[in-house]
Amino acid sequence: MRRCFGPSDETLDALLAESLEHHEEITDTLSGQVRRAVEVLVQCLDKADADRNRELLRDVSPAELYEAGLTVMMRLVFILCAEERGLLHSGDPVYDECYAVSTLRAQLAEEADRNGPEVLDRRHDAWARLLSVFRAVHGGIDHESLRMPALGGSLLDPDRFPFLEGRPKGTCWRDSDAIPLPIDNRTVLLLLSSLQLLEQNSGALLLSYRALDVEQIGHVYEGLLEHTVVRVPSVTVGLAGSKNAKNPNLPLSELESTRMDGENTLVALSIETSKRSESAIRNALVRPVDEATFGRLLSVCGGDTVLAERIRPFANLLRTDAWEDPIVYRENAFMVTLGADRRETGTHYTPKSLTESIVETTLGPMVYVGPAEGEPREEWRLKSPPELLDLKICDPAMGSGAFLVQTCRWLAERLVEAWGTEEATGKFITADGDVLEKAGESDPMQTALDERLLSARRLIAERCLYGVDVNPLAVELAKLSIWLVTLAKGRPFGFLDHNLRHGDSLLGIHRLDQLTKLRMDPYDGPYQQRIFGQNVAAAVAEAIEIRKKLRVIPIRDIRDVETMARLDKEARGKLEAVELVADAMIGEVLKSNGNARVIKSALDSLAMQAGGFLSGNEKTGVTIATEARKALSVDLPEGNPQRTPHHWPLEYPEVFQRENGGFDAIVTNPPFAEGEVFADSMRSYFKSCYAVQAEDNAIGKPRTSKINLVTLFVERLLSLCRFGSGIGFVAPKPFLRNERYWRGRMVMLQRASLYKIFNLPSNYFRSASVETCAIVVRSNPGKSSTVGSYEVINIASPHVAIPARLDYSAILSDKHFTIRIESSPPILDLITRLAAENGVLSDFYETRDGINPGRRDFRPIFLGHKEGNRFIPNAFPGQERLLSHPLAAPEVFDTEIHQPTINGRDFAAYIAVTWDGTYLRYTKDLAYVEDFYVKGTRWSAQLRDRENYDRDEKVLSRQTADTLIATLDCIRYFPLNTVHIHFSKDPNSLYSCTVLLALLNSNLLRFFYRAKSEETGKVFPQVHISAIRLLPCPRKLDHHVAVRITELVEKIMREGVSTELLSVIDIVVYDLYGISEEEREMIRQSQTAIDGDDKT
Repeated sequence: MRRCFGPSDETLDALLAESLEHHEEITDTLSGQVRRAVEVLVQCLDKADADRNRELLRDVSPAELYEAGLTVMMRLVFILCAEERGLLHSGDPVYDECYAVSTLRAQLAEEADRNGPEVLDRRHDAWARLLSVFRAVHGGIDHESLRMPALGGSLLDPDRFPFLEGRPKGTCWRDSDAIPLPIDNRTVLLLLSSLQLLEQNSGALLLSYRALDVEQIGHVYEGLLEHTVVRVPSVTVGLAGSKNAKNPNLPLSELESTRMDGENTLVALSIETSKRSESAIRNALVRPVDEATFGRLLSVCGGDTVLAERIRPFANLLRTDAWEDPIVYRENAFMVTLGADRRETGTHYTPKSLTESIVETTLGPMVYVGPAEGEPREEWRLKSPPELLDLKICDPAMGSGAFLVQTCRWLAERLVEAWGTEEATGKFITADGDVLEKAGESDPMQTALDERLLSARRLIAERCLYGVDVNPLAVELAKLSIWLVTLAKGRPFGFLDHNLRHGDSLLGIHRLDQLTKLRMDPYDGPYQQRIFGQNVAAAVAEAIEIRKKLRVIPIRDIRDVETMARLDKEARGKLEAVELVADAMIGEVLKSNGNARVIKSALDSLAMQAGGFLSGNEKTGVTIATEARKALSVDLPEGNPQRTPHHWPLEYPEVFQRENGGFDAIVTNPPFAEGEVFADSMRSYFKSCYAVQAEDNAIGKPRTSKINLVTLFVERLLSLCRFGSGIGFVAPKPFLRNERYWRGRMVMLQRASLYKIFNLPSNYFRSASVETCAIVVRSNPGKSSTVGSYEVINIASPHVAIPARLDYSAILSDKHFTIRIESSPPILDLITRLAAENGVLSDFYETRDGINPGRRDFRPIFLGHKEGNRFIPNAFPGQERLLSHPLAAPEVFDTEIHQPTINGRDFAAYIAVTWDGTYLRYTKDLAYVEDFYVKGTRWSAQLRDRENYDRDEKVLSRQTADTLIATLDCIRYFPLNTVHIHFSKDPNSLYSCTVLLALLNSNLLRFFYRAKSEETGKVFPQVHISAIRLLPCPRKLDHHVAVRITELVEKIMREGVSTELLSVIDIVVYDLYGISEEEREMIRQSQTAIDGDDKT
């Protein structure tokens, strides 16, 4: 690799080696470049379609168009990788002149430098060259001047997107003429530059795909899976937006309508859409549109002067494309836009070091004889090659395939090691990886280690890896990732279609008897197998036999791949009718809205239809298919494709119909989404079919209203694994101890034993909004899931890991099954004892939130200052226009309405509030105010009850802090929601505000809070009100202790904070809780390690 500009220590190699942060920065930069390139390609395709009277893409859906654009970029990445690794014919004069991709960018750039970029606009041969190399690699070339073996694979299949070649759907590339689209050379140069150059502030880097991990390449494209293409019903413009703007596009008619409502309304809409500053928006609106800008605008409007004049008032708000032309989508045009945001659901760049650790930890006991028998590690023995090749490893949320790629690498190394062990005993290893007693006529396995490793990877990929993703493009991306680590020169792509599937891992059956009994829970009642169950079993058995034949076919050339594809199609055909019944079953549950009686009746009716259908009644099958399509689309927006259930025992029958059925291991990074992001039908489905969402009256816990994908995936993973298997997954760190995840922990610990946790630092996933960890469990029945210990690996940095071992006792004694990770065993013992021996703060004190004054834009309605006898609303810089709002007008000061207010930053521990003179308008009528600036939205405030604030004495604590910080308020402040308010439930009791103040500021409770909190270490840690309410509080408080604490607090408030007084208070609190000298020293060391000597 070389760098285009800059010194050698700034090469991409140096950047990659510097830190994990650079890895993610590089992939994010590349992802942005590729996304912009896809947008340009879609624009070109849209222009070509418009030039052909919308006939070219008439049968192409918007989603298909985006898939095609992204596939072109994935094809280019593969070709670049293959050329750089010497797997194609780079160096051959014919290939280099007519097909090579890696040298094409430089040729086009040189031509642009020599003749000007306008020349590239008028030439279209580069696009034809790309289409030619795609065909050549897919179908091969057999000519005297160049011979290339066919690699096959769906990625490069010309018939997958025939419109890219100007051919209609249904035509075959081998016998139909292609009329390449008029994609100009300038666009092709942009596509190649986005892949081969990394734009940096210090200069552009020329990328080499030898230096990039497959995982990084996969992540570049996984970030693009959240986008899609839509047709715009009316003229739409693209606004220039900040990096926080997700879809900065607006219909021109909406901009025009808002402009008529006034400049303030237009500015507010522009801010909301573009996430730019108010000053930037206003400056753009008042700046005259120069002739050059208008000329470009007129050009993109196709010479339509009327349209260009309509857009002119907003021209300076528009963003520009790669050619500096303003973005304007005309009526019925295609537009790239954000769809489902995978990053918001927990999809982030997973560092290779983490996938390596999870895979090795999870699969280690699966590849050795000894772990299941309880033998020590040094006595484990590697399993034989046939046993290793019979392992079945799955990622049910595979994305770009990072975990499957690492599984392929690691398991292949073990296979090579096992081959060596067999050879050491005199046995013979064939070229296909079989172990024989003697050579015979079989070809031997290569002796070179790199060649052996490549053969092992191909075998592992074809026989051991299984994966599912709800996004069909992710499936193709995962296949690409695996092909990149298994491709051998002269050998076709490995066949992966039989094991990498598109579908919803959480939607569908996971046991065959669910289908044969037509019950989601086949054990919830005396249910018998339905009459058609024999038909189902027979079809599954036939499919298994076909898939067994498929698995043992060695791949030497494209004909072997074609044979495997034919067998895969045959196996799917055997189960097609059965899968339709399973789809109909899931559809009935979806549309039932969780009504058990309706589900039972619908499934009983379906049983009668299924019996006839599976016995040969095709008319009934048509009825079932029609109803299934409707049911699987319930609650979906019109035009969306129907849901795709993944029926595990039908997709992978050989996995689930064997003895002790299920996968040998699962490794995955499931999505983290939760809340109200699911349609009602899916919410009802999850609550009906998953234990983690069910109601448990025995425990007294209500059914949770929130759906959490992590807990759903945990339950699904456990249901897919056989006994003795391993499961390794990434999870948000709150899963370990937050109350809303307690059911997930309960189900996990009931069905598996906790083996190891990787405690990741807060910055491990740079773009993630939540801290993460990795959890490895063993799916073992019996006592192993309730006794023993588990290991915690605290990752201090990418190169520093600190191990610790904790036992189950603390987990099992906690009604919420809280899993500890940070604490050492003595610390864990202490906080467990404190929780067990004391009550909680909420037994004696009320804790309330401060006042929420609503959205920042509208705080002038509530916040202000006093001038004379008038209340004058405040405005943040740049928001002066908001003072014109009728409700933000100055008014006569009223001591009943205008109350002094503060933020958390206005006080420290024990230190009196420093008030800045801000008042709050405490008027309940203002709790809900229509937003006059952005149509269709509503803003609300939460004033809460006056009695929370209007008190002679109360304790205030900071809401944004990494520890407990409290002070006393005797002035009746009405704090904002950066402050928590506390007061005694019984003012006449010994549990006074001064006692509470001492407890909250004590070393002991700060230590307890930090040991339990999931916020420690965050950039903006939040002290949650639930955490305060659960702090330990003595059930009994002696009078003399309360008096002593009060005297000390009053003295510190009167004389000021001193180390001596703080120490005395700490001693009194330690004595109150019965803390030993050894425990006090442990607490002191723990606090000093975090705070140094700063107590406040």
